[in-house]
Amino acid sequence: TDTWKPVIYSRQHHGPEDVAALYRAADVCVVSSLHDGMNLVAKEFIASRPDLRGVLVLSRFTGAARDLREALDVNPFAVDEFASVLHAALSMPDADQARRMRALRARLREWLTQQQDRVALAMADR
Repeated sequence: TDTWKPVIYSRQHHGPEDVAALYRAADVCVVSSLHDGMNLVAKEFIASRPDLRGVLVLSRFTGAARDLREALDVNPFAVDEFASVLHAALSMPDADQARRMRALRARLREWLTQQQDRVALAMADR
């Protein structure tokens, strides 16, 4: 339709609360990096979805793709594959979204615990 905007580009800065609201409003979060990077975006999206909704699509070239295996995997260079993965993400049933997001949130909690342990050890070494 003339009013539907599948992608909205915004150049302005958004605070953490606004970013979390945008993540919660999104049906899909796509991280299509061509090399490692943008890992925090994937983790922020997961953290913002206690409702267990939304689908994370990760380029296989991101470091996060190795850890967040329940995300949908995509090769950003393969246009037809990318289109198929986006279609799968947008049409994924709620139960499948919840199953994947529950597992992703468990992985995120595990990662956060490891990060806290690293910080505590580093401080203890001072």
